[in-house]
Amino acid sequence: MTRRDNDGERWDPVAGVNGRSLVSRTVGTDPCGALAIARSIEHPWYRCQALAEVVDHLDDGRQKSAIIKEALNAAMENAEPNRIVSVSAWPLKVLLDNGGVREFSRQIERLLRILLAEPNPVRRQDAAVILVRHIPDMPEEPLRAVLRAFEAACGEGLGWKTGYNLRWMAELLNARDHEKAVELALMCKNLRSKRRALRAIGEKELAEKYYEADHP
Repeated sequence: MTRRDNDGERWDPVAGVNGRSLVSRTVGTDPCGALAIARSIEHPWYRCQALAEVVDHLDDGRQKSAIIKEALNAAMENAEPNRIVSVSAWPLKVLLDNGGVREFSRQIERLLRILLAEPNPVRRQDAAVILVRHIPDMPEEPLRAVLRAFEAACGEGLGWKTGYNLRWMAELLNARDHEKAVELALMCKNLRSKRRALRAIGEKELAEKYYEADHP
């Protein structure tokens, strides 16, 4: 059974998920076979993820680089900017894990330019959250670039989802940069969302102050 995904493309979701799962089951014992399976997946989202999974099971450095590039190219086949950026987190993680720090930074810059074309600020937020969640050891400079894009999108976004994304990003950053996590939590416009975000990062006393402000 096929349906239209968010990009307006026709694809078989079961085939995409099953192909990716088959790669996961196969790659440990037969990386070449898993690579062939990954390449056969029609939908670019699942093909990108599957190709990225194969990389760490290869021995040849040049082949690894080529497959990472192939996965990033698969990501580009998605029509919508936030989907391109979101799924690129998988090959970018592998790129960083294999020492490609300079190329990683270049790719983040490229993807953030692409993300600017996404008209929905909440979807821009979502993509930034996925990058930080999937790549927790992101180097400082590209991380700050992602956070700038995230904060700009949060400034444009309205409604509960922006508050949710601010809390999620604050939690992701808390162990690494508590001060930044607090800053993001305080960006929540809704007082209840602000309190929840502050409590989530251990700032219970500060959260209580906003409770008092909401209940004079």
